[in-house]
Amino acid sequence: MLLNVTVPVRDGAKLLASNAPRLSAFLQRQWPGQHELVIAENGSTDGTWETAQRLASELPATRARQLVTAGRGGALRQVWSDSRAEVMSYMDVDLSAKLEVFSELVNAIVEQGFDLAVGSRRLRPATTVRGWRREWLSRAHNALTRAMLGLPIADAQCGFKVIRSSAARVLLPQVRNDRWFFDTELLTRAVRDGFRVTEIPVEWTENTDSRVRLVRTSLEMLAGIWRLRCGGDNPRNPAAEMAREKGVYDAAKT
Repeated sequence: MLLNVTVPVRDGAKLLASNAPRLSAFLQRQWPGQHELVIAENGSTDGTWETAQRLASELPATRARQLVTAGRGGALRQVWSDSRAEVMSYMDVDLSAKLEVFSELVNAIVEQGFDLAVGSRRLRPATTVRGWRREWLSRAHNALTRAMLGLPIADAQCGFKVIRSSAARVLLPQVRNDRWFFDTELLTRAVRDGFRVTEIPVEWTENTDSRVRLVRTSLEMLAGIWRLRCGGDNPRNPAAEMAREKGVYDAAKT
């Protein structure tokens, strides 16, 4: 098995310099010779690309890619599409989630047969340390995706996900968003298509220096939800409902 771990980063030179070595050491302990760490820089203006290049030359099994398309979704789309790994993943550069839980996500794919494994800050016994504005917006987003898209996932936007490559090949061409809504659209289409999805609680301590612009991102999320709700997709896809009834979707009850 080859595991791809992608870290999208924009204007995060300091975080990248401090966290990439820690992530690399963790991957070396868990999957020696079986992983690739890809630093996906897109649109930075603070020296992130130079930092990524240096780290790629210093850390084992690490590559740096400079992508023209700005946005987390676009970065993941390009790196995952080019990867030959059987299992692909991503995590935020601030490493807000406890790394040890990442092994559980990978095992859900490799050993338990799921197609996607999603870190969740909403499921017990998850613990979350973050500002009240982000917490409120996160809860509002998840409530809207449940109400308008029928998405039975407690935390669609958590930056801690693992996907089987065969599922990614089917889903990526369907996903239109290349920015922050990418995660929610990917999961919505996965559930509708009957892929097996599981959520795993995480310990989450959010970095206060996040580059996410709350107002702009919130508007993007609303537009994305409305597009999926009113577009050609059926928000109450019978196949997805049947898959959940058969236990294909496996999330802790909330």
